[in-house]
Amino acid sequence: MRKQLLLLTLVTLGWWITINLSWVSVGDKAFTGGNLSPVLNLMPGIILLMIFISAYGKLRRSLLTGIALIASYAGYVSYFTDWIASSAITTEFERLTGVAGGDHSAVNVASDVSGAAIVASLLAVLVAVLATFFALKNPSRVQKLAIKEDRNEQPDNRALWDEQEN
Repeated sequence: MRKQLLLLTLVTLGWWITINLSWVSVGDKAFTGGNLSPVLNLMPGIILLMIFISAYGKLRRSLLTGIALIASYAGYVSYFTDWIASSAITTEFERLTGVAGGDHSAVNVASDVSGAAIVASLLAVLVAVLATFFALKNPSRVQKLAIKEDRNEQPDNRALWDEQEN
């Protein structure tokens, strides 16, 4: 289970890095995914927190299912949102041209959308797929035996009673 959570953590960190790369350039200013949608910048942090909580084994499947839902939503938003039409880009077009409400087709300012948004959406979908797979995967036979041995083992408290009598 630790290897699975480590893999999920590494992919989530890679996704978080791509969110903080430049997604859209307008004129000479670059906007990251975190600038365009601050909620997208919070989602990997929330997912990492859920991964660390699930490492303790409590509600593991529920937390991994939640991770899959959050990551799939973030992947959807990253891929299907028109970032040129976002409010931050519109504000930058207005600042550069002085035309209120000017969009990218009405002004003569160079704008470029990078592939980082697509990479971020693919990494988010990968996190969702891995979390779903790990949530549906049954624990290995070794883990089941270790759990049974822990339940069957009764501590011997006689030494503790002997120490307290003295």
